[in-house]
Amino acid sequence: MRPSAADDPRPRMLIVGCSTRAAAWSAMRAGYRPVCADQFGDLDLHAVADVIPVTHYPHSLPDDVNCVKTDQWMYTGAMENHPEVLRRLAEMPQLGELSGIAAAALPKLRDPWFVQRLANDAGLPSIPCRDTPPTNDEPSRWLLKPRRSGGGIGARIAVSDPISEQIADVYWQRFIAGPVGSAVFQMIHQRVELVGFTSLQCGLIESGCLEPFGYGGNIGPWELSDYDEQRLIAAAWKLSQMVRLGGMFGIDFVLTAAGPCLLEINPRYTASMELFEFLRRVPLLSMNPMPNSTKPACRAQCGKRILYARSRVVAPDLSRLIPRASPWSLPLVADLPQPGTIIEPGKPLCTIYARGHSWQEVERKLQRRMQRVRSTWGCLEG
Repeated sequence: MRPSAADDPRPRMLIVGCSTRAAAWSAMRAGYRPVCADQFGDLDLHAVADVIPVTHYPHSLPDDVNCVKTDQWMYTGAMENHPEVLRRLAEMPQLGELSGIAAAALPKLRDPWFVQRLANDAGLPSIPCRDTPPTNDEPSRWLLKPRRSGGGIGARIAVSDPISEQIADVYWQRFIAGPVGSAVFQMIHQRVELVGFTSLQCGLIESGCLEPFGYGGNIGPWELSDYDEQRLIAAAWKLSQMVRLGGMFGIDFVLTAAGPCLLEINPRYTASMELFEFLRRVPLLSMNPMPNSTKPACRAQCGKRILYARSRVVAPDLSRLIPRASPWSLPLVADLPQPGTIIEPGKPLCTIYARGHSWQEVERKLQRRMQRVRSTWGCLEG
């Protein structure tokens, strides 16, 4: 049970974002008292944080937290798409110092042509981008991607048919085949430090995801060759010379025979960061150097999988699944919606976790647990 507000001596950290549950538990492991404002207000968020009601996410956030006083604040995905909201939050001195990247840097970091330039400057292969549709006679496949999005929502293979979006709201990126990964870094004393790599899973039909490139989960750590690892570290260091960074950030990439191709920069706490905490029992938000090595001491693997609704469902009472052991214990399931919440097809139900000695063992456990959790929801479909 959490101590009452009056008896809690921990420094307070405000966390805002679409879903703040993972970051809230990370903040608690680092010794903070999390205060959260997000889109869902899940059951297991209430178990660890003071939750601020949000009237109209994300635009109402500055008004929603106007009476809140904290020592620090940070944001999670996909607040990078709303720098104007983050600027307003940064102008509220009662929230304390931002632990992260300032809003002024976000348009550049989210610009695909900036990412292309970063890859070139770091000696990595770059992925061609364009702001006009490719011609029908071009042999390569292209992706059509929203300029403001998160979790792969809205990305799709480009076709010759007219697009439904305004052309200023999208761009085209050449499709590159290969395993997709996520690199996690932290800025400590103006120095870039690698936390690790995970494999990134997208568009998993068996999870109920309706988006062809929708975020499906991570498994890690993923050990790259020393050469590719050093090249990605060099890219992160180069990035720190081009833009003022702070806190945690991630870089998504496709691993090819020519080396890692940079996909995008995630300028905040990312979904894979909690996996490294479970594996290493190191609180990343304490912003201390990683002990000795970026490599974990054991060979264990850890994974998470987003489970999506296949049909319209009403959330049952899942409070019995809220972790009650150590905050370092890997939960079976997280991101538990409030009882009675209506969840439409293709929307997230919850997040499932597994640990094993190999990637294959973790994947098998995730598959089995997906079926068990669907049974709990009563939404198994033939």
